[in-house]
Amino acid sequence: MPLDATTPVRIVMAAPAVAVGPATTLRGAAAVLDGEAIGAAVVPGPAGIEGVVSERDIVQALAAGADPDEADVASAMAGDPLCVDPETPVGEVADLMLDTGVRHVPVVVGHDALGMVSIRDVLDVVARGRIS
Repeated sequence: MPLDATTPVRIVMAAPAVAVGPATTLRGAAAVLDGEAIGAAVVPGPAGIEGVVSERDIVQALAAGADPDEADVASAMAGDPLCVDPETPVGEVADLMLDTGVRHVPVVVGHDALGMVSIRDVLDVVARGRIS
């Protein structure tokens, strides 16, 4: 199947979604992101996804003076994240990312995160027609 802007995001997302708890320290979250070789993780809450924490969120918190062993993910994450359905076309996700400046979007069904799509995943399809 050729990949293009109409390809469902489920085809290109990283799965399963990697999660870190809101009480995880920034150092702990950074270790998870590094260990999984990913740029962002979902932060689950009682009613679904509470937020997304990215490498950029951690760097910004540290630059502002946060102690990586004391500050937690809840203090640095982006809350109320933009999420998409697995059938959302990659081109629509690209537009959402451009319009909002978001680089990582959880792919969800109901309250469950199935995976994560990054701007790199989207660019590989839209610009090159392939999965990275």
